[in-house]
Amino acid sequence: MIGSALLSVALAAGPADPEGPTPAPSAAPSASEFDLAQQAWQRRYRRLRVQTGVSWGLTAVGVVGMVIPIAKLASYHSSPDTLELDTGFTEFITIPMFAALTAAALVPAIVYTSRLVDHRRKRPLQARLHPGGVMLLF
Repeated sequence: MIGSALLSVALAAGPADPEGPTPAPSAAPSASEFDLAQQAWQRRYRRLRVQTGVSWGLTAVGVVGMVIPIAKLASYHSSPDTLELDTGFTEFITIPMFAALTAAALVPAIVYTSRLVDHRRKRPLQARLHPGGVMLLF
């Protein structure tokens, strides 16, 4: 009867762990944790680079879009004999449009650039022990 009681308690407890007790988690991150952190860092880095590039590209388009009509308007004053009533009308329309594009794209460009710089500073760091000593991987 005692044997059957021990057997039922052993069966209720579940199968025995063949590897023994689970090891306590270590304070230092393992190589796989570092790889996951590095991959997450790389994904965010690529995304920030794309966002920064697109924002600065739109800013450049806005600046060029303002400079060309301004230069064209300046050339009208050099030859007053060819001026007509509607001369410069499209330039007066396009300059504010491109100015708005420049202003709208400049703010995110600055924000994404600062985020990219901060993200580069916070790159995961890992120290590995090699035969020659400790090597820090940046």
